[in-house]
Amino acid sequence: MAPVPEAEHGASFSGPSGNLRLVVGLGNSGRKYVGTRHNAGFMAADQLVRRWRIEWARDKKFDARIAKTERSGQRVILCKPERFMNASGEAVRALADYYKAPTAGLLVVVDDADLPVGEIRLRARGSSGGHHGLESIEQHLGTREFARLRIGIGRGETAVREITGHVLAEFSRAERELMDKVLTQVSSRKTKVKANAVKRYEGLFILNTAGKEEGVKEMIDKISNEITAMGGRIETVQKMDKKNFARVSDKKYTSGFYVNVIFEAKPESIAVLRKHLALNEDVYRVMFNSAAAPAAAAPTR
Repeated sequence: MAPVPEAEHGASFSGPSGNLRLVVGLGNSGRKYVGTRHNAGFMAADQLVRRWRIEWARDKKFDARIAKTERSGQRVILCKPERFMNASGEAVRALADYYKAPTAGLLVVVDDADLPVGEIRLRARGSSGGHHGLESIEQHLGTREFARLRIGIGRGETAVREITGHVLAEFSRAERELMDKVLTQVSSRKTKVKANAVKRYEGLFILNTAGKEEGVKEMIDKISNEITAMGGRIETVQKMDKKNFARVSDKKYTSGFYVNVIFEAKPESIAVLRKHLALNEDVYRVMFNSAAAPAAAAPTR
């Protein structure tokens, strides 16, 4: 394999930073990690480099490999941090600071053990989901307001929570064939996050269940099932105590159980959820509001 050349800083990349896209593929650097499941982000970045017929250059300033190009009048920098996964944020912060790249122009590509092999999921923002690379980037940028593209690698033995051996192992032949198709699909996607990407919502439900607390769990399960059936992902469910209504026009219901649900879903699914969770004797009120991303840890330099 030919040696990777050193990068020239800022080469042909002057101009307004708002026209810059920074695409970061995450993985572990080193020959022994090549082709492992945890390096799905590296694989996606490599696929883009091949598709766009550009080359990687090692950049000591950022401790990363970078590749630069222009696509449809937009400047794009691809990045593969050369530190371990849990230190990825150091390279991303240094690169973003140097090029004055806004987080709105950042896309991070990662592996996701909670998605089966062959599935991908694009979100405009969100939590790390326990991914140490995303946690590091959130910590160093001080925000979760950046897009992330998750590539499914599966969990192997689904009943086993400790999956270190699984994510650091290479794909099986069947998995690799499926991954090749996925990576081709990823490299064909536009890097701009579409308007219908998943967003974060807060749902407030007032459940009456004929005044009986034992019916609340059943209704919470129904609400959760409706959200997940629409492709949503639930973050938290908070059940509050029974409260009396201050003003009611229908004397039949004078109190109810308040339930707050934080979840992620596509905007177009909200109207369907409203319809499926129509008001009845069990559901007294339904309100959906956009929810801000959860606060990230304070940034570090």
